[in-house]
Amino acid sequence: MLNRITTFIYGLFGRALVYESTEQLNEVLEKQAFDKNRSLAGHHFKEAAKLSDPYAFQPGLVDLHGELHHTWIYLSALEAQARRDGYDTLANHLVGAADNTLSTMRLVASAAEATIPVSETPATSR
Repeated sequence: MLNRITTFIYGLFGRALVYESTEQLNEVLEKQAFDKNRSLAGHHFKEAAKLSDPYAFQPGLVDLHGELHHTWIYLSALEAQARRDGYDTLANHLVGAADNTLSTMRLVASAAEATIPVSETPATSR
């Protein structure tokens, strides 16, 4: 298994690690997800527990929306390049990832909108 030191050394020479088998790649992806879950889950749940009213959710949701938008643009650019290079299977997977990211971005926008209370205007009677 390649470690962070190897990755760092490759980076010094302007190179990136690539994996030649799906087993290697999946092992790296699983480890990455596990490491991030372990380090971030506690932090995010602790910070979320501090939110006291709907408005308190807005800054994080606005930031998340921006990050998702960046991810969507990145995936779209990768898809376009893969399509230009004739990697249609890769491009199709990237389209799916971009579409799902766009859907998530829209849901986050809706969640942000839900932080604004609906004004309770009394119904007028005639």
